[in-house]
Amino acid sequence: MFYAKETPLERIISDSAKAIEDFNSSKRPVQKKDGSSEVRLIVFVSNNCQRSGFAREVANQFPNHEIYNIDEDDGREMAYKWGVLTIPTLMLVDAKGRTMIRKWPGQVPRPNDIVNFLP
Repeated sequence: MFYAKETPLERIISDSAKAIEDFNSSKRPVQKKDGSSEVRLIVFVSNNCQRSGFAREVANQFPNHEIYNIDEDDGREMAYKWGVLTIPTLMLVDAKGRTMIRKWPGQVPRPNDIVNFLP
């Protein structure tokens, strides 16, 4: 009998899905008791960047995310505020948007890599 081996991409997708499922069922809070969020995922994308679609997909897997398009005025303003020089860039920041927890410039991390930095 022949068993197909899992490709590296299939393994990444499987691992990411499992990490998100584990996170969603874990006791680690994404929100405080008063309903306010502890962290936000901020994503910077562009219409001309192929990887921006992947960045959007990853962001949509998290409840507290904001997506800024640098082709628009508000996106450029936020990119300047945070010192974003490459697209896509994903960042975890505190709920008030004052402190950066982790930044992934020019890359799209796997969802389980983001989950590892959540409180």
